Amino acid sequence: METSRSIMSTISNVGKIAYIYDQPSDTWYPVAGYTNTSEAFAWSGIHNFSNTVNFNSVLNAKAGVNNFADAAARDAAITAPTNGIVVFVRQLNQIQYYFNGAWRVYGENASLLTKTAGHVLEISDAGRTIEMDAGTANTVTIPTNASVPFLIGTQIAFVQTGPGQTSFAAANGVTTTILSKSSNKKISSRYSPATLIKKDTDTWILIGDLTA
Repeated sequence: METSRSIMSTISNVGKIAYIYDQPSDTWYPVAGYTNTSEAFAWSGIHNFSNTVNFNSVLNAKAGVNNFADAAARDAAITAPTNGIVVFVRQLNQIQYYFNGAWRVYGENASLLTKTAGHVLEISDAGRTIEMDAGTANTVTIPTNASVPFLIGTQIAFVQTGPGQTSFAAANGVTTTILSKSSNKKISSRYSPATLIKKDTDTWILIGDLTA
């Protein structure tokens, strides 16, 4: 294998590929090189990469998925957003999602759900506001963590909009604990609120305008 080398007094900052020549095979092999980051490059054809890029490396490189310094950077990168795409804008410290032609702030409004009878909590209820619009007395039932594994810290809000009084109870008298002031577990009157907060695996806190 033969190589040639010349001594230079300066080093160019323009990206070049260096080659070494293998005389027996009459082949030039690339040795090293670097990219001139001030230039724009157009890629064509199929490119194979020797190292696998995993999800964590993308997160570390971009400081998160769809993570932008400001709204202008977001709009420059996502020129045709579709419903449901989620971004984080660092300047505003906001999680945003795109819906029907506009970027909305996550958590800016309550996701309302109406029930006209008693209700057993479901995982999709997390973070929602539930209107209890029943004509007669009704119960919101809290299942065990083994049945419906809400995350600790989950909050579910309620408003009694119907004339039927809403009560809160554990499923079938199981060991789920509901902590509330004076052990009150009924919403006091129509249009009064209550909120459930998951404190531990099978422990919830109930706050609001409650009565015995």
